[in-house]
Amino acid sequence: MVAETQTPSPAELKRLGFVQQYAKTVAGGAATVEQVYRERVRPLVPKQVEPYVVRAEDTVVAYAAPALAAASDTAEKLLKQTDEQVGCDRQSRPPAATHGTGDGQSSLG
Repeated sequence: MVAETQTPSPAELKRLGFVQQYAKTVAGGAATVEQVYRERVRPLVPKQVEPYVVRAEDTVVAYAAPALAAASDTAEKLLKQTDEQVGCDRQSRPPAATHGTGDGQSSLG
């Protein structure tokens, strides 16, 4: 049920490679859950109910696979775009607001 997609390697991303690593960890967890379901839960389904479970599984796969593929493609594009923006020149942005008086003293209290 878990689909693998082509994603850029963390080396291709300048600052957000950790996001891909985390996503791979999550996908690995999903694969583990699927394996446990197939090996331990699925055999416990009563024979009378099995056709309904099979139909439900098939429906989930039919709807989830294309949605997951589309979401994965979109996420990959957004991650690349965001990674490029994270590395943009700081001087092109306005300075951050400060809450101090400039002499190390806080003006808040």
